[in-house]
Amino acid sequence: MSLKALMLSCAIDAKESRYIAVADIPGALLHADMEGIFHMILEGEIAKLIIKLDSTYSEYIWHNRRGKPMIYVKLKIAGSITILEAVIQQVTGMGLPYQ
Repeated sequence: MSLKALMLSCAIDAKESRYIAVADIPGALLHADMEGIFHMILEGEIAKLIIKLDSTYSEYIWHNRRGKPMIYVKLKIAGSITILEAVIQQVTGMGLPYQ
């Protein structure tokens, strides 16, 4: 589904006052093979770990109303690589040991 189709569907659902349910499959996005440019928000422990790996990212971290650390990231993913691997590669400048 394209982003435009998703946004149009959301607008129609809102206009028609429809009930909407959202489901999450834990870890599904992190382990899916993808290509292209992705914008993500990392929160909680993963945001803290990014700062531990490279402190230069500390200027981009912010906290939500409940004090949870958050950071927006832009990932450029090429080839058959998972998002989790791309985050590690982007921050550390190297891939995982088995690559």
